[in-house]
Amino acid sequence: MPFARPGRATLLLTVLISLVSSASLAHAQDRAALPSPLLPGRLAAPAMLTDPLTIYTVPLVAKPSYMSPMVDPTFGSQVMRIGNDPGLSTAPVTGTWGTDTRHVYSKQQPWSADGALLVIENRGGGSPSPLFLDGTSYQPKLAPCSGANLYDYRWHPTRAHPHELINVNAAGTQLAWYDVTTCTQTRAWTLPITVDYGIGSGEGNPSADGRFVALGTTTDLFVVDM
Repeated sequence: MPFARPGRATLLLTVLISLVSSASLAHAQDRAALPSPLLPGRLAAPAMLTDPLTIYTVPLVAKPSYMSPMVDPTFGSQVMRIGNDPGLSTAPVTGTWGTDTRHVYSKQQPWSADGALLVIENRGGGSPSPLFLDGTSYQPKLAPCSGANLYDYRWHPTRAHPHELINVNAAGTQLAWYDVTTCTQTRAWTLPITVDYGIGSGEGNPSADGRFVALGTTTDLFVVDM
């Protein structure tokens, strides 16, 4: 059986991709934005939505009150704002809420392994940062310990060490585990070379069992058996 020449195969694939992309775009553009899939006054979740090209209008809703659950009018999901207005107190933790209060980074799991704590950053004039919230009530619970030297950190991924952060200091010279509830450094290693921006240059995570972590620079890489 004869095979298509590489040039013809590439051209055919390009044409097919172009046709599929054009059809998908036209399909989406032909659709008018839809209102919420919920019935008026309905607060339960809608039926399963399976069409990825369905477009819904953005609902005009007021900023929710702090710690006051609301129901998203489009999809029926319960939403609660857990960061208060800038300048207000973070009581019972000493400090104030800032203008940049959010999940730290996409590579950093905000929840501790046991779900008891939720870590967020509290910048833009706020303090302390990071700020540890209660994982159930979402109220501020803990400030960073003075000796923690947190810089690029990840929660230990297992329940064996649920409240310990795996952290590389700002100097890039030390890897340590730190229990944020007892203010105790439980393990520490002086690194053989100065590493770039923490764990995996800010883009990494420890292994799923919490045993290994990869660190390095633009030219060197090594793995620590913790």
